[in-house]
Amino acid sequence: MDHNDSPWVDRRMESLEPPAAWQPDSAAALARFRKMHRQAAVARKQRIWIAFGAVAACLAVVAVWPRMFPPGDTQRPGVLLPASFRVAGSASAPILAEIYSDYQCGHCSSLFLETVPRLITDYVDTGKLRLLHRDLPLPQHPHSRTAARYANAAGRIGRYDLAVEQIFRTQELWGRDGDVSGRLAAVLAPSELARVRETVRDSSEIDAAIDADIEMARRDDVRQTPTLVVVANGKRRSLAPVPPYPLLRSYLDELLKANCREDPKAARC
Repeated sequence: MDHNDSPWVDRRMESLEPPAAWQPDSAAALARFRKMHRQAAVARKQRIWIAFGAVAACLAVVAVWPRMFPPGDTQRPGVLLPASFRVAGSASAPILAEIYSDYQCGHCSSLFLETVPRLITDYVDTGKLRLLHRDLPLPQHPHSRTAARYANAAGRIGRYDLAVEQIFRTQELWGRDGDVSGRLAAVLAPSELARVRETVRDSSEIDAAIDADIEMARRDDVRQTPTLVVVANGKRRSLAPVPPYPLLRSYLDELLKANCREDPKAARC
């Protein structure tokens, strides 16, 4: 059966038409328009003042930032300071260097055994640089986290540097079987090794410290080891791969000169 919808459509269209007696009220419309305009103007002024206040606040922070967090201050927001035994040098040093390393990484071993001693002699001992170690065990190295646990456990009994050097020197040996403890037996007294092993067994705090370094590496966008993050003049700069020592020394000297130009009264200028 065919349906003729035309009458229904006509009726609906007629219901939408205004009554013949309807007349536009131009005065009322103008009043509503002026009210809306005033409200919009007030809203615009509020947005402008809010934006101005935000910019002023940012400028104020920028102005006082160097005084709040001077170069080399490891308490700067976002910089998580490892345990004290992993830090060497003065807190007032104009440069902070953070080394991300993996104990099963061959290049990390070379950096620690060859470059770090020269950094300590030339920069740490002279008050120019503060050096700290961050653990970054990579997933492709199955025994690296175990080595980091032992190094940190040794640090809790005052044997961090000794343990780290031995771990790096015997990297190829324990890297095959994971027996980090057995390699440390050559440099630690039996009583010391027993305390280290006990600490490793109850390693929740050590694991938390390692995980904090891993999170810091993520924030620094560290993608390989070793990576050297240099903090100077309020900026964090990542060096990866770490350049040969002559180039690294030239780079650090330039940073020190720049720091002295910006603050001639700073320490070591």
